[in-house]
Amino acid sequence: MMIALHKQARTTPLIRAEIAASDEPVSALMQRYGVTAATVRKWRHRTAFHDRSHTAQRLQTTLSPAQEAIVVYLGTTLLLPLDDLLAVTREFLCPQGAVSDVGTHIEAIGATIAPTTFFGSEDQIIPPGKMARLRALLTHAQ
Repeated sequence: MMIALHKQARTTPLIRAEIAASDEPVSALMQRYGVTAATVRKWRHRTAFHDRSHTAQRLQTTLSPAQEAIVVYLGTTLLLPLDDLLAVTREFLCPQGAVSDVGTHIEAIGATIAPTTFFGSEDQIIPPGKMARLRALLTHAQ
């Protein structure tokens, strides 16, 4: 069985289970496994011995839940590239919107959007005529 540990892990799930099951003093376990007292105490109180996820459970974003839903809807229906979707987000929804806000929410639901163009390239951002039509469409929908 392949175990995925982060690169600074000093213990494996087997060693962690041994620490939890042991009645030996903390100092003896520290010496045997080459870990700190805090590590021994931590694993003594746990029942699951695999590494926990370090991924944020709550996305840090400047968008409200309603704005997130609009961004995801626009991204999946219009199939705009990420930088164009960001331009729309900043223009109509949230001027402080970041590329991470937009991309993270699209990824979080597993949706696909058009391939991302190079951010900042003038010829690939929404042309002014299309932006005006999009502005009219979105303001009419409100």
